[in-house]
Amino acid sequence: MQRSRYRDAIRANYAELLFTCAAFIALGAVCCWYLSGMMRKQMDLYSESVMTVSQAHLQALINADEMALHDSAVTVVEALNYGVPREKLKDVFTELSNNFLEQRNVKELFAAVYGSIDGQFIVGGDWIPPEGYDPAQRPWYVGAVRYKGLAYSSEPYKDLITGEMACSVSKVLFDKDGVDRGVLSVSFLLDPVLKLVQSISFAEEGYGVLFDRSLRVISHPDKSFIGRHMTDIPSYEKIRENLAMNIFGTQLQITDYTGEDCLAFFSRLRNGWYIGLIVPYDRYYSDIYSMIPTISATGLVFMVMLCFILINLSIAKMRSDEENRSKSSFLASMSHEIRTPMNAIIGMADLMRTDNLDETQREYLVDIKKTSGALLNIINDILDFSKIEAGKMALVQTHYNLFTLFDNIRSIAEFFTAEKALRLECDIDETLPRVLYGDEGRVRQIIMNLVSNAVKYTHKGQVSLRLRRTTKNERDYLAVSVEDTGIGIKKEDFPRLFESFEQVDKDKNRGITGTGLGLPITKRLADLMGGEIFFESEYGRGSVFTVLLPLEEGDPFKADILKRRTRCSVSQDARILVVDDNALNLTVAQGFLARHGVRAETAVSGEEAIEKIYTARYDLVFMDHMMPGMDGIETVHRIRALPGAYYADLPIVALS
Repeated sequence: MQRSRYRDAIRANYAELLFTCAAFIALGAVCCWYLSGMMRKQMDLYSESVMTVSQAHLQALINADEMALHDSAVTVVEALNYGVPREKLKDVFTELSNNFLEQRNVKELFAAVYGSIDGQFIVGGDWIPPEGYDPAQRPWYVGAVRYKGLAYSSEPYKDLITGEMACSVSKVLFDKDGVDRGVLSVSFLLDPVLKLVQSISFAEEGYGVLFDRSLRVISHPDKSFIGRHMTDIPSYEKIRENLAMNIFGTQLQITDYTGEDCLAFFSRLRNGWYIGLIVPYDRYYSDIYSMIPTISATGLVFMVMLCFILINLSIAKMRSDEENRSKSSFLASMSHEIRTPMNAIIGMADLMRTDNLDETQREYLVDIKKTSGALLNIINDILDFSKIEAGKMALVQTHYNLFTLFDNIRSIAEFFTAEKALRLECDIDETLPRVLYGDEGRVRQIIMNLVSNAVKYTHKGQVSLRLRRTTKNERDYLAVSVEDTGIGIKKEDFPRLFESFEQVDKDKNRGITGTGLGLPITKRLADLMGGEIFFESEYGRGSVFTVLLPLEEGDPFKADILKRRTRCSVSQDARILVVDDNALNLTVAQGFLARHGVRAETAVSGEEAIEKIYTARYDLVFMDHMMPGMDGIETVHRIRALPGAYYADLPIVALS
């Protein structure tokens, strides 16, 4: 029996269940995109910092080379200016070499000081050049001459003195008379540089690479690539193209020599070398990939929970009237708990929409708000319908301004129609009384249900809203008419139009979301107010829905709420108290009021609210209805019972 009820409930609500699933999937996708975008930016900043630190360390080593050359050049030039004999210059070179070997920050790098001075090759140390050695043919000499007095950094080579990989910096020396006396060079070992590049680590399997000015490999995890040109390494063509165009620091997607998809970051050192950081794609975004299953699992849990609620609501509808009343009572008591987190999501999304967001982040927040709003509308429809079914929908009769209500509804309707590029016509009979007596919230709900229904089923053309006075059976009525140029209704669907959980012409309207409760709720609210609803429609041409509501004229001079509205403005100087037992709701409320320059005070219970109101004077109070202990209604009664006109006239607005 229970299985049969579940099957029937799923069949009856399959459209709503599909929409609920789709809405949660969309919400989860938007959250994933938004959070992954933030994490990507953090990863980019981190990768940039790794590159910056590595580049700074390498540059420090290169600077040490150039500083050693500068110091050596000063010493040698001074010796030449003082006329030191040629045979004594070797002692100067040897002393320089010994000094470098004693310096802690240089000795691990240093290889030798040597040069060609006045045609004589001199080296600091015991090394004897091989037969036929011609300094003028060596790269360090040729490069220094070509740079005309500037420091020249050579490409890596195998040092003849140490037998290890080294590079040199050299320059032409000029004496005090400006005479060219030869070339001085200081060579340094590459081993410390290679160790530094090899120590670069990022996202576990990321690695560093180093290329010289001619794009030959100096350091690479695969030793077989050392000394080879970048074009000899598979898939590095994209890197070469970027470096040729002086494009650095970007996330370049490549397929690495291992066949793995990677991201490459490159930067150029001052001596013309290129340092790179290459990271496997899946390691770079591993944190993002691990986040997505968590969000998906959480969304799945909430989706299953809401689907379970929808199915059980439908099952409860199939039971007896007594079971329906029990179910509706439970839902009425739980409505506060269900709506609060959804409203908090919408409110926090609004608060996050600041000028500091980029366009993509702003779109994500708009999507979150739209999706959450759609879910909230479903929950609201279901809860309202349940209250009506249980006979617990009570009207709140009060005085209200009809023309102000009409202007508010028109503003919302303009937003709905603008999204679908529809024309909107709004007209109100100026002879209607401005102040009416009735349930303003339910009148608003009736009109908005008709307008949103018209917009939903109209894809081009216009929607018209008109308010008129009409007489029927010697009684005055407010006639609300909404006309559209939409898809219309088939005659065979007329009898089912106001049935609950029904959506007529489902094949044609498959892409239109909704609970199927808008028109049934509208009809039952009209019945509850002593009114009626009827319609005319031609399939393919549009529809006209009209609601007649008894026209109860109010007395503006006795309308307490109107007097309070004229007395209280949400001015920046106003003192406002927000009462709610939910801390997140208080945060959202304070955030919205802060946008208008108003600093609101808060209370988390009815007792605290009474204490604050008794000891201080407020211009306006926002009061939550359902609170543990003393609820909002009881709190208002106790405030009104306090002695003094201030407490009787204090504006208190329901916060729900």
